[in-house]
Amino acid sequence: DSGYSHNQAMIVNGESGAGKTFSSTLMVKYLCHVADGDDSGLAERIKNSIPLLEAAGNSRTAMNDNSSRFGKFLMIHYDHEGSMQGAQIEDFMLEKSRVTSVDGVERNFHIFFQMIAGLESPERELCQLSEPQDFHYLNTGSLNIPNVDDNEEWLTTLDSAANLDFDEVEMGPLINTFAG
Repeated sequence: DSGYSHNQAMIVNGESGAGKTFSSTLMVKYLCHVADGDDSGLAERIKNSIPLLEAAGNSRTAMNDNSSRFGKFLMIHYDHEGSMQGAQIEDFMLEKSRVTSVDGVERNFHIFFQMIAGLESPERELCQLSEPQDFHYLNTGSLNIPNVDDNEEWLTTLDSAANLDFDEVEMGPLINTFAG
């Protein structure tokens, strides 16, 4: 079949709040679901990357509670039988201004609120984290998202990282970087 021997692309484009993040997540999950003969766990690793990427790169906007604030290029490599052989994710166009300037109903990146809600007291103290309202970069916008528990989301983010083989030694510097 010629589909296995030519590069193919899916481009997700649309207005803010149109459902691009949700649609692309469904597409990736579908591609992983139909991946034949993936004994390597690659399809599962690709799916497990989604919560981690969304925590670090998504935030609440006026139009969407889980809006991607970055571009993502996911390349999946297949063999001639259609089995996944490898994958590569590249990010681009991170909305850096969101770190310092958010107001109204919008919110900074999910990861900051998740960490504050989910880290145990000793880790929070070590990272010098208190409550979101104590940080100018977090308190200029919305502090909460209706029906979202940042502590539960933090646990999902940690599970995502663990399923990608991040251990405590690797997570420590990541947490410190996000904590500032």
